[in-house]
Amino acid sequence: MREQIPDSVLMYACIFTYEKQSVRTQILNYQPNTSVIENLETSNQLPPNSANTVLSFIQMGHEQQREFLDNRAEAENVMHLMRTLLQIVSKISSEPELVRWALALINGIIEDRRDRIKFMA
Repeated sequence: MREQIPDSVLMYACIFTYEKQSVRTQILNYQPNTSVIENLETSNQLPPNSANTVLSFIQMGHEQQREFLDNRAEAENVMHLMRTLLQIVSKISSEPELVRWALALINGIIEDRRDRIKFMA
């Protein structure tokens, strides 16, 4: 049975090419635990409004995500999203699935359009 690919930039992550199907399925079906993100936000381990930023992004469709990421007027919000994802990777050890999902999303954002990274620097 073929996996259902999400309507998001997450699908561009290399993990969908190189990992075995069980790992790909875990990431495809993973829903970030916003209460964990909110708790980290409250304890100042993540920037304020991190949970809302992540939730808003994953609720967008594929084209909306691309427009958001490429819209210069949204540059500050895009940087907030990227900082949040990077801090999830660097600061959360108790939620390995969340970290794996954040890594895949970061990779998907970059692989979707590699020159996008120039505008994030």
